Amino acid sequence: LNRACPKLKDAHPLRRVTFNKYTFISDRDKGLNQALQEVFPRNHVTSCAIHIQRNVTTKFGGMRVAQYVGDICKTYSMRQEDEFFSKIERLSASAKEYLLDIPSKEWRSTEWVRSTNLPPRYGITSSNISESANSMFEDARNLPWLDCIDSILDKLSTRISGLRLENEDKTGVVPRMQEVLQKRFDSCAGFQVIELEEGVAHFKVIRSVYRPGERARVHHIDVQNKTCSCGKWQDFQSPCVDGMAYFRHECN
Repeated sequence: LNRACPKLKDAHPLRRVTFNKYTFISDRDKGLNQALQEVFPRNHVTSCAIHIQRNVTTKFGGMRVAQYVGDICKTYSMRQEDEFFSKIERLSASAKEYLLDIPSKEWRSTEWVRSTNLPPRYGITSSNISESANSMFEDARNLPWLDCIDSILDKLSTRISGLRLENEDKTGVVPRMQEVLQKRFDSCAGFQVIELEEGVAHFKVIRSVYRPGERARVHHIDVQNKTCSCGKWQDFQSPCVDGMAYFRHECN
C-alpha cells in the first residue's frame, strides 16, 4: 500500500509533528497493531478505552475499579490522573500495574499535554464509530466476498451522496461547530489574557472565578502552534475556551 500510495510516507506539514495525518483506534489486537505499523508506520495507534475498561472489569476487580478507566482516559489534568490511579491502587494493585503497562500515548489524554507533537484524536477515545460501521454492514458480511464488497460500496456511495446533497448549500463553519465556538467565546468573557513573550504568540490565560474560595485556573497557549496546556486545542484541533479568550481579547 505504501508503494501504491507514496503520499502516505510524506512528512507532516508541521515539522514538529513526527507522525502523518491519521490516528487509529483499535481494541489492542496484536495482529492489527503489527499490520498498522507495517502499512502506516508514521501514523499513531491508540487503544479503545472501552476495551481497556472491559479487560479491567473481567480481570482486575470489576466495575468498582473499571469506573476510573474512563476518567483517566478523558482527563487532561495530570493531578486528576494521579488521583484516579491512587483510587485504583487502593482497590486493586494489579489493575494499576496493568494500566501503567499500557503506553500512555495510546490512551491517556494527558499525553496530548506532555507530547504536543501527537496527531489529534478529535476527542474520540473509543472504537464505537467502527463498531457502528460494522453494524451497518452486518448483512453484507454474510454474503460471498464479491457480493459483500458490492453491498458495502453501495451503502457507502448512497450515504455519501445523501450527505453531499444535505450539505451542498452550506459554507464556512458547520452549524454544530459554530455553536460550540460561540459558546466558548461567550463563556470566556472576563478571562485575563497576558502576553508572555513579545512577537512569539505565547500567552497566559487566567480563567474567571465563579465560586467563593475557588482558585483561578491558569493555562498557557501557543497561538502559532495551536496548543494549550489544557490539552484540548491540540487534541480537538479547534480553539479551546482559553484559545477563544485570546481571540476575544484580540477582537477588543
